[in-house]
Amino acid sequence: IESLKEDSRIKDYILIKEQLMDIGKEGIKESANIIVPEDQAKINDFIILRNRITGETLSIEDDGVIITEKMSQLLDAGIGDEIYIKDEDGNKGVVKITGITENYANHYIYMSKELYEKMFKENIEYKRILAKTTDTEKKFENKLSKDLLKNNDVGSIEFITGISKNFNDTLDSLDKVIMILILSAGALAFVVLYNLTNINISERIREIATIKVLGFHDEEVSKYVYRENIILTLIGTALGLVLGIFLHKFIILTTEIEFIMFGREIRGISFVYSAVLTLAFAALVNFVMYFKLRKINMVESLKSVD
Repeated sequence: IESLKEDSRIKDYILIKEQLMDIGKEGIKESANIIVPEDQAKINDFIILRNRITGETLSIEDDGVIITEKMSQLLDAGIGDEIYIKDEDGNKGVVKITGITENYANHYIYMSKELYEKMFKENIEYKRILAKTTDTEKKFENKLSKDLLKNNDVGSIEFITGISKNFNDTLDSLDKVIMILILSAGALAFVVLYNLTNINISERIREIATIKVLGFHDEEVSKYVYRENIILTLIGTALGLVLGIFLHKFIILTTEIEFIMFGREIRGISFVYSAVLTLAFAALVNFVMYFKLRKINMVESLKSVD
């Protein structure tokens, strides 16, 4: 502690106890990291505890615990529900959930010092320190790490930037898969629209040839056919955007692993991209079909049995 106080590269720090324990509710059993800060009023300076939907800042209370959102889903437990916590020695206690905090990697439970000592009847030994540094450059962190590890009281050092990088690398790999899915969906939209338009033209070739004989220009004939495509595309786009909300939720919940929670929000720009891409592929189909419409021979109208 004294070395941290004297090190100008450390802006602030807080002592915490972190321990992996079993937790559960009504037959459901999971594991989570229990975090007990020495100064619970100061914990929000180091760990953001807030409700994901409302953005409300959460505070650790003496009569309950704060758990992460994914853990609450796994336990099927909400605010006001009770869960049990059991340590490695088999000591077990029941606590009430007073808050559910936004979190995307691993499971955590935040508890006050008073509640921990009351539950497990032991004094807390703080063996972990959360610290804020003046810089996050890799070179800076490597130098700081080497200097701190010279102290025999320091067992290990971990930087949040390294954890964040590993997590972002995982998401970058997922982005490539998503891009392939988007391109595949776009190709599917093109094929479906192309086939529908092609069938439409093939079945109405005599009708189209007839209106060309009647004096319709190529642009007018194209609009005559495209109007239906545009209406169908707009209807399909509107339905797709609505149904996509539910499909997005299903896919996110299905692809999540136990210790990871993906974002639940859909940005407004995503709806814009989806609509624009669909309309772009529809416009491409219309462009391709324009040349086919121009090649329709007006003599075809003479073959009509009408």
